Amino acid sequence: MKLATTFLTIALITLSQLTLRGGERAWENSLGMKFVSVPGTKVLFCIWETRVRDYEAFVKATGRNWSKPDFSQGLTHPAVNVSWHDANAFCAWLTATKRKTRHIGSNQCYRLPTDAEWSAAVGLTSEPGRTPGEKDRHDLTTYPWGTQ
Repeated sequence: MKLATTFLTIALITLSQLTLRGGERAWENSLGMKFVSVPGTKVLFCIWETRVRDYEAFVKATGRNWSKPDFSQGLTHPAVNVSWHDANAFCAWLTATKRKTRHIGSNQCYRLPTDAEWSAAVGLTSEPGRTPGEKDRHDLTTYPWGTQ
């Protein structure tokens, strides 16, 4: 299934395994993707969705097919028409590439956030329910951007 809108391929890396200098709470990889720590998690989140230029590097390196949208996009716009499987393949490629160049260690990885990590990132720390669907039914007034 392809998504017509932005698939939030927020790559992250395990914070407990990444040494930040002098109490830093942010880190930037060699693609220029900026990551910050998120209270309530042990990971770093990229501060924006995966950009066209980040995903294009993956497509060029792997020869993977990627359908461009029918609207114009710049290099810093969020990559669209990316499935969950594509997003995971991007994270696996980024992990392997950055380990090979020693930008990250063998015990570090890029991956998609878990539901609990995503909830913490958007400030939803006390949602009842086990799955995203169950949690979503309980709060009909709060959104990542506010209450309206």
